Amino acid sequence: MSQDRVRKPGSASARKPTKANARQIRYFMPGELIVHVEAHDGLPPIRTTGELQALQSGIERLAPASQNARRESDVASTQPVYADTAGPTGNAPGPISIPIGPTAALVPMAVGGSDSDLLALMRTLTRAVAQGAGGAVVALPEGRVITLRAASPNWLVGAAGGETIGTGGPADKPKSALAADAAAALTFPALERALLQQPIDVYVLDTLPAPPGDSDAKGKSAAWSEAARKVPLGKAWLGKWHANRRNADVHVSADRLLTRQAAPPVMLPTPTGAKVPGQDFDMAWHGPFAASLIRRVSHNARIHLIEVLNAQGTGTLASVAWGLSQVAERQPHQGGLFLINCSFTFAIPVNADGLKVSGHDQTGLPADWQDWLANGGQAITAEMLEGLFGHAVRDRQQGLIFAAAGNDSNESVVFAARYPAWLPSVVGVGALTESGQRAAYSNAPDSPIQDGLMTQGTATGLYLGALPGGKPNLTGQAVWSGTSFATPIITGAVARLVSQSLMTPAQALAKLRSSQPELESTTLGEVVTSRRN
Repeated sequence: MSQDRVRKPGSASARKPTKANARQIRYFMPGELIVHVEAHDGLPPIRTTGELQALQSGIERLAPASQNARRESDVASTQPVYADTAGPTGNAPGPISIPIGPTAALVPMAVGGSDSDLLALMRTLTRAVAQGAGGAVVALPEGRVITLRAASPNWLVGAAGGETIGTGGPADKPKSALAADAAAALTFPALERALLQQPIDVYVLDTLPAPPGDSDAKGKSAAWSEAARKVPLGKAWLGKWHANRRNADVHVSADRLLTRQAAPPVMLPTPTGAKVPGQDFDMAWHGPFAASLIRRVSHNARIHLIEVLNAQGTGTLASVAWGLSQVAERQPHQGGLFLINCSFTFAIPVNADGLKVSGHDQTGLPADWQDWLANGGQAITAEMLEGLFGHAVRDRQQGLIFAAAGNDSNESVVFAARYPAWLPSVVGVGALTESGQRAAYSNAPDSPIQDGLMTQGTATGLYLGALPGGKPNLTGQAVWSGTSFATPIITGAVARLVSQSLMTPAQALAKLRSSQPELESTTLGEVVTSRRN
């Protein structure tokens, strides 16, 4: 596949949002702002609630006109967004300041008023940033100063199918798996020659359904539970959970090979705020489905399922940033080798070196927002995204990130990978058919194309939710297709190599590429880079 055949999602011939999508799905969270700040004294930019409040005041001073307009209409002024869980001391709610580097952070903030009020604030802050030398200076207590590098709405991201929130998720709806056998491992015969093992942690940033014992898990039949126990990861999911003493929202399975961590409620869109038209199935099982594919390939991987998307498969820039910060926070303590699986895409306009690289078709955005983006509005910078993902994985010998390329393509047109698969710090993954051809829906895996990987996009995995049309699901599994599910197969393959061949993640990725001709395609589909597509 040549690079000149690849088109960017959002270009003139990309799919347009339907009228229903444009009406029912928002591009960003109403009334929410996310700012990129950087310190110059070697310290994190926001360390205390007092510093966060000083940032709030600084933003109000930078944009007095828009603040006054909101006060005149009796709308609340800018406020910090706080987590509902305990802060670093474990005593009281702490401010959400999400590190994207040693001295840089993203800070979500709530802004009162309408979308027009938010746009007015965006215009003012964009001018303030542009007028400063590298950003706008904000004073903090004790003589500290930080720089406001960029301000953005809190854009939606997702694994759902709506064009305005990303299409990295399912290419179709989950189907019954009555005749499938998900208990069989997905094997890589050419790679299974190891005598030793080393631990590997795999972080799956995705959806998180209610754990056993919660309201929507009660009343399930014994047959349903028994079927789920036959599915890889199913027994761990249904087993007894033990609360982690450090954080009440982290639970660990009895075998300690699966943990789940819920996002602070303020981080996720409410279901009514991000409804996906036509979604008549239980999208909440998208995350466990992806995790089960990793478990089928790499049996001993320690999987950590971290919630960054709601039950409709929709999250925000802030929720994804929070999930990545959880990985970055754990690694200094856990050490060792790790992988991150991102089966979602960003649907946000990205400003890269003055060139607008669209994460989605912007025709559904109101005209005044399109005008802002067309005239220098920094929705988010490529540098900010790269810093966000690069902070989570600072050494490719220690960790790697894999992300879904997206499902925008068709038989005749292949679109480029979406963010975050597009980023240099992320390995993008596309989808193949069982015969080893590109799946019609799959975008090119990465940018440049040859950096990506492709594998079978249709798989059978753990799915305990309702099937489309209200069909009963007593098997504990489903068949699902998309680059979302090609991604965890690749993640699992690298995890298996790290674990059983005593390699670093970077070495395992290189081995996977070099071993392609040896791989059998009977159960998995040939694993290929796009050089071979």
